[in-house]
Amino acid sequence: MGLFDKLFKRSKPQDEEPEILETPAKILNSASTPVPPLLSVEEKKNDKIYSFMISEDFTIYDCRLYPAFQYYPYLDDELEEYDGNLPVIAIGSNDRIYEACRQLENGETVDELEITKVQSDYFLFRTTFEEKGKIVYAYAFSSYTAREWEGFMLTYNPDVKDTTLELKLKAALDTVIRTYKERDIEL
Repeated sequence: MGLFDKLFKRSKPQDEEPEILETPAKILNSASTPVPPLLSVEEKKNDKIYSFMISEDFTIYDCRLYPAFQYYPYLDDELEEYDGNLPVIAIGSNDRIYEACRQLENGETVDELEITKVQSDYFLFRTTFEEKGKIVYAYAFSSYTAREWEGFMLTYNPDVKDTTLELKLKAALDTVIRTYKERDIEL
């Protein structure tokens, strides 16, 4: 099962309702914890190197294909494995984001998602939507980027919606986006 299968609980047949997960109380109560320093991340994809800064509240999750970071702001209690109840920031493909990027870059009307265009060299728009029992807050990569027409996505359970923690998590992804940079690999 891949990372996004785990994020969206795709192990169930497509016609069944997804399992609704609950965010642990410890995580819901972490909204008021101070934001720690930022960690620098650098990844390689095709002929580009991209980098960004992310809060140390997020622990890298090894998923081979995608950089993914799980929210766990407790340094004294190490996170040992992936937990589907926790918020995640990750880069990956998403059919709805892909289609919206295609429509936008072809001058068509985006009809599947409510989007807010952003002024960026790397991103086309920002969006929030529900998918398979999760809330997704995402920025869509534009053409000619390392992750063309993919999303830089924050996913979390519905019980985080309209809380102070949701604001903290969205601010964390906004920081990642503000610090995101790419450069060509020199051969």
